[in-house]
Amino acid sequence: MARQEKSLRRHTTEQGQPLALAELRAERTVLWQSRSSLFAKNLEGLSRDMTRFEQVLRRVRPLASAHRDDLAQAIVDLSHLLTQERADLAHPYWSNPRFVSAYLYYFLPWNLLRLTRLFANLALPEPKGTQPLLLDLGSGPATVPLALFLAKPAWRRLPLHIVCHDRSQHVLRLGKALLAEAASLWQTPPWTVSLLASPMEQVAQRFLTRFDRRELFLVTQANVLNEVLNRKNRHQGLSQAMLSAKAWDDEEQASLFEQRLEDFLEEIERLFADGPQHLLCLEPGTRLGGKIMMHLREKARERDYLVDAPCPHNQACPLLQGPGLRTWCHYTMAAEALPQWLEEITRQARLEKHALSLAPLLLRKRAPAQAQTEDSARILSAAFAVPGLAGRARYACSRHGLLLLENAEHLASGDTVLLPRDLGRLRDRKSGALILPGARQAEPAKNRARHTGKRKKA
Repeated sequence: MARQEKSLRRHTTEQGQPLALAELRAERTVLWQSRSSLFAKNLEGLSRDMTRFEQVLRRVRPLASAHRDDLAQAIVDLSHLLTQERADLAHPYWSNPRFVSAYLYYFLPWNLLRLTRLFANLALPEPKGTQPLLLDLGSGPATVPLALFLAKPAWRRLPLHIVCHDRSQHVLRLGKALLAEAASLWQTPPWTVSLLASPMEQVAQRFLTRFDRRELFLVTQANVLNEVLNRKNRHQGLSQAMLSAKAWDDEEQASLFEQRLEDFLEEIERLFADGPQHLLCLEPGTRLGGKIMMHLREKARERDYLVDAPCPHNQACPLLQGPGLRTWCHYTMAAEALPQWLEEITRQARLEKHALSLAPLLLRKRAPAQAQTEDSARILSAAFAVPGLAGRARYACSRHGLLLLENAEHLASGDTVLLPRDLGRLRDRKSGALILPGARQAEPAKNRARHTGKRKKA
């Protein structure tokens, strides 16, 4: 009992006074229930489409017997280059046939698994008009357009015009071929696909000379900003250590990075015509990717953007508030419903994944804010044990700041929950998060085994 009382003293009121959780739990306890999810949970259709997608790859990039035998090792070599030898990425790997095959048969489908789960549930702007225009920055092999094709069946028969942008013409042509083969396999009218090869800082100028921005309904980019920051730093001869998320802790580097985010938003705004415009940014769920999204969000708010997703509010980012917070914004999902062909390739390369993560941000410009009809929070973290709290807790993001939800193990990263009217005043001393008591969720007998875990850093 003394040990429990000692652990409870770590929780305080907003004035810093100790407060027993039992006092608050007696007044308000909520059974947390997911109202919506950031990621699709019905995976049958997506799994079936990903199984068919292998035929698209075989048509565009057929592998001879020798190349298939080498595929697993090529995947390992490219993985090493992407994760351990990033300085060598100044030389594009798309000119290496081994790496092209490795990327298309391993990295592309894993990226599609991440994005399709997100896109299936994400409320993107609806394409309207005679030929609605989508610009995908840093498109690579058309990763984002392919994910939209797979995740949004209703879009497949729309007369979309996709402009794929990248620095490399070669990879753009691969993406165009993949989109054409996907339309052929699914027997849908092919989208119009245009290719735009240019450096990022020239994209607006090149785009506006060829296309009508009044038709533009969405600008997308995936895994672009971390590469832009890294590329510019490499050109300045900075060390590899300075290319990590720790660079945000250095005042001079943080200022430089934030200026580049400003430059990116200025370039994007040159593309926008009058009226509402949408920008979808996606980065890896790494510390660097999450930090980039957090700082981009704040720069966008300063320029009068509204945040449509994933944040349940348009207030300042809670994860950027206070010196004690060391986490970053990202969401994770289990690596489920793999097609058999990808599971086999992954096993051969010994690069199995048990979870997938990403850091998304959907922004809206020149559109009125919608009235908030309910007070909700979005789950940010995995479940973890907290001394003094029942069950396993999760962090959540809300307009009230960072929250710590008791008994939230049954929820998933990206889920939204409805908040009680009165949140109380009990705060976690370590993170500063408001603690919200939660009732224990009844579990099926087969799931009642308890799991131990360490508390996540915040």
